[in-house]
Amino acid sequence: KDAGVALKQAKHFYRGQTVRFAVELAEAARDRMQLLSRLRTAFSRDRLQLHYQPFIRLHDGAVIGAESLLRWKTEEGHYIPPDQFIPIAEQSGMMVALGDWVITTALRWRASLVGDVDDDFRVAVNVSLMQMREDDFAEKLIRCLHSQQLKGHQVEVELTESIAVDDVTTVKQKLKQLRDHGISIAMDDFGTGYSSLSILNRLPIDRLKVDRSFVSGHAADEPRFSMAHTIMELAANFQMQTVAEGIETTNQRHAMGQTGCSEGQGYLFSKPLDEYHFREFLRQSHAHP
Repeated sequence: KDAGVALKQAKHFYRGQTVRFAVELAEAARDRMQLLSRLRTAFSRDRLQLHYQPFIRLHDGAVIGAESLLRWKTEEGHYIPPDQFIPIAEQSGMMVALGDWVITTALRWRASLVGDVDDDFRVAVNVSLMQMREDDFAEKLIRCLHSQQLKGHQVEVELTESIAVDDVTTVKQKLKQLRDHGISIAMDDFGTGYSSLSILNRLPIDRLKVDRSFVSGHAADEPRFSMAHTIMELAANFQMQTVAEGIETTNQRHAMGQTGCSEGQGYLFSKPLDEYHFREFLRQSHAHP
């Protein structure tokens, strides 16, 4: 049993190396199994929920969309961070079912906003590598779009650079299916992964999301937000729109606007909100634009 624990660690994290068993490995494996069991229970009992963080048009402050973010609230009222349970869901094979639920829930929410937001208000959903590898991924999303009577431009798919380079030919084919139905494609956390220019050239990407590490924190002290500015120029050359993540101050908002960024997202505007509080946010935004 102990050797099996070490073997699993070696296969997942230390390819080409040896791993000696340590008590800490067994404890970590036990903790992961317990968390996975709790996650399955939470999923089956509808304890997972989506929160929505708005996209703001920088030049006038208009709310033009929202990103859907998966949240897990325990029976005790505590939130378990996504970076703890998402990797476990991916490793266990749960991510496809979770991803399908996220898409269905997010699109149903967008349909519920008809009449309360402009027609071009979009909801963005994050897609995992496991989902993208499913043969019928695009077909399922398009069926969901039609079942909710939404238009393609009202939905956006966010993927990471690691997904984009997994199998460029297959990914391109699926993204083209989505684009043919008007669904836009965004690359999330741009600049933190592979950042291959050939990927941008080969895939039908509409929007780059500038990672918060280039916008907030120490990045704010750099002259003209140098890395963010470079990404903006790159996006302009590829005729892509941009979203700056992690905007926390008015100075960062103005700096991003001056670099040519069209949209922003971050705590300066709003944290991720549940459905009720997002509607309140919309009402306040309409009352005090």
